[in-house]
Amino acid sequence: MARNSSKASAKSVDISFQFVIPADSVMEAARKMTTSTNHDEREVGKTLLDLTEVTNKTKAAVADVVSKEKYDLAVYFDYKLGDSLEAAKRLMSSTDANVRLVAQTLVSQSDAIAASKASFSEATKLG
Repeated sequence: MARNSSKASAKSVDISFQFVIPADSVMEAARKMTTSTNHDEREVGKTLLDLTEVTNKTKAAVADVVSKEKYDLAVYFDYKLGDSLEAAKRLMSSTDANVRLVAQTLVSQSDAIAASKASFSEATKLG
């Protein structure tokens, strides 16, 4: 009697995640921006706060690889920046240094997501 043994071959993947976690001072500046009369500042401040929360959760989930908890990376990879990224680019020329810093941080977070998504995509390609 022959035994049918089916084992999936294990494949090691090397995935490089990049996370941009703003300093407390940047987070405080973003909180202040959410009450600004300037639409771009409100949009960028709110998005930075929301995206930082998603980034922190993703970073924790990736770091805890032994956890049985499941985490959907699409929440991080497909975060909807809406008009915030364009607003951040406009705010890069603001006269307020804190506003410029928050804007640059949001752009950096967007770049980190794109790099992480590309790394994940490359590492998980079949073939």
